[in-house]
Amino acid sequence: MAALLVLLAALCLISGVQSQPDSDVCTLHGPTVGPPLPVLPEKYMLKVEANIQGWNHTIEVIEFYDGVSNRGAVNNIWKGAVSQTVVSYTTEEIFHVGSDGSCRVEKVTASSFNIYGFQIVNGTAHIGNINDIFRFGAQYNETYMGQTTIRGIPANHWQSCLYQEEQGSTSLLDYYFTVANYSGAYGDREVPLRLELNGRAPNREFIHGKVVPSNGTHNYSHVYEFFDVQYHPEFPDRSFEPHLGVVCPGRKSPKPFPVIPDHFSVNYEMVSTERHNVFYARQAYNYKSKMSATYYTLLISGTPTKFHSLDDFNTGLTYQINLNNGSCNITPIGLAGGDASLAPDNVHVQIKDVANLLYLGIDDWQYQGLTKLREIDTESWIAKKLNYSSGNRPISNITVEFFFSTATWNTEGGLQNTSNMPVMAKYQWSEKKNGTEEMVNHNYIINFFHFEANNISTSHFDLSPCFSDDNSEELAFDIANKGAYSQYILNNTIEFYHGAQYSIAKAAAVTPTRVASLFAAKGSDGVTTVFFQLLGIPWVKGNAVNTTSQTPLDEAYMNLEDAVNSGQLRLDFKHKGEDVYVSPQSNSLRTEFTFDEPDDEASSFSVGTFIGFGFGMFILGGLLCAGIVFVIRKKMVEPSVPYNVQS
Repeated sequence: MAALLVLLAALCLISGVQSQPDSDVCTLHGPTVGPPLPVLPEKYMLKVEANIQGWNHTIEVIEFYDGVSNRGAVNNIWKGAVSQTVVSYTTEEIFHVGSDGSCRVEKVTASSFNIYGFQIVNGTAHIGNINDIFRFGAQYNETYMGQTTIRGIPANHWQSCLYQEEQGSTSLLDYYFTVANYSGAYGDREVPLRLELNGRAPNREFIHGKVVPSNGTHNYSHVYEFFDVQYHPEFPDRSFEPHLGVVCPGRKSPKPFPVIPDHFSVNYEMVSTERHNVFYARQAYNYKSKMSATYYTLLISGTPTKFHSLDDFNTGLTYQINLNNGSCNITPIGLAGGDASLAPDNVHVQIKDVANLLYLGIDDWQYQGLTKLREIDTESWIAKKLNYSSGNRPISNITVEFFFSTATWNTEGGLQNTSNMPVMAKYQWSEKKNGTEEMVNHNYIINFFHFEANNISTSHFDLSPCFSDDNSEELAFDIANKGAYSQYILNNTIEFYHGAQYSIAKAAAVTPTRVASLFAAKGSDGVTTVFFQLLGIPWVKGNAVNTTSQTPLDEAYMNLEDAVNSGQLRLDFKHKGEDVYVSPQSNSLRTEFTFDEPDDEASSFSVGTFIGFGFGMFILGGLLCAGIVFVIRKKMVEPSVPYNVQS
């Protein structure tokens, strides 16, 4: 920040009003005959090389001015350090970003200096007038001094005399612009080439943070060379925003953080910058059902092994299904899992809500504006949290950035158009190295793909591979309405399966996760049959808080049979946004069944394929949490086996 303050102090010398200048420095004299004054643009971008006599170093400045959109920013390079000043006139804030990533916020109206100034337009703050910023224009009584050559470029020379009443300083300004018929590199004409500023001012010094007068005066001489001047620029991305990754404490956020639904599926790739590897996974999450499912691949004894891991917070159990050989390992859910948190009793676990799962329960999000990622227009938010606990791992200084596609972008690759999709998240945090006081920094980038918020397949949470024939029952019943399949189910399978699963579970007095492998098909006789498995009670005791009471399998079957035969079972579901239902045919619940495939229904399947069909249809998803590495490690069959990574 020191570089910025020094430069601004120097530039302050040319800010002020005409009054009574020191005649030994310069005197006012009116305009002389010459060409019209150059017209300064309403927007520009340029570079300035500032050389201050006696400093023995050069300062370089990149200026961005947009009077049309009411915004301004400056980048400063001083002694190898790059700092940034951004003026937000909509929120009336100035952001001073240091080369170390620190950020200080000032009010526009309270700032001791603002290179672009401000004016009140219709009751709101607005960037200063371009002529006042340059201190150049008819109101400054420039005198035409003739033509000369600057850096080999033909130039017109104007001179004016300014007096800064507050500081008692007098400045002689010599401005040089390209002549009217000379075109710059970007095609602009009459652009500034140089400003020479010479003058005298009373001595001042800093005492206890304040500038106070001291004895005597001093002379000063500044030369500002202007390069890369563009009057109609295409501003680079984020020219008028603090750099990405910078947290400005106390900054106003003009746009709230997007609302993420409590059920979704998404693919992701996690990039570890420190380990130089990429890890791929996919996940589905359903807070209402208290379920989270993750798909990932581990390299075990040199063989890529695919896993489907399900956390069921109804029972407090993790089901790890080896998709290579079909085996299933059931264990209590551990706190190391990124989807689990310690319950209020400090003994059991509970599922994290989406706020804690994805963005760690942070509320103070700062809007970072627009940027482009993977050629997608995105908006981003950033937040910082000093302390956070991931399982039993206390971490500190965690910074999280989330990038979402703008409302003008949507996906057509899913089952339903989705906009404001998560595109990327960045996590940075520190923690103590194992057994030491040494702090280790971690950096992860997560890229998201195929985000689905409204169509989460029940097959994600299918536990049937973990239950033997002795602890499950394959069942089927018929729908009374023969036209039900074409009318309600054919193009609405996910909504139907969701509703059917909850309706069947409620009638059987079991949790929805015990209704698995749902599949509906129309037979050759036109009757729609619903096939599913009713699962038993797991043989491992879970550790969920408020564990749902589990009805034995035979009792659950009798409950369901009574509901079907009495007409009390209704399969409630959504169809085109409306609540609808179909009812099973009385006395149609059975454990033995056959299935005749109709000739004219391409979407129907033969017997032997429908049980478990849903499990094979899962939509890819991904895990979103800072502790993801530790989640996967805890679920590994062989904890010492490394990830399957792409280096």
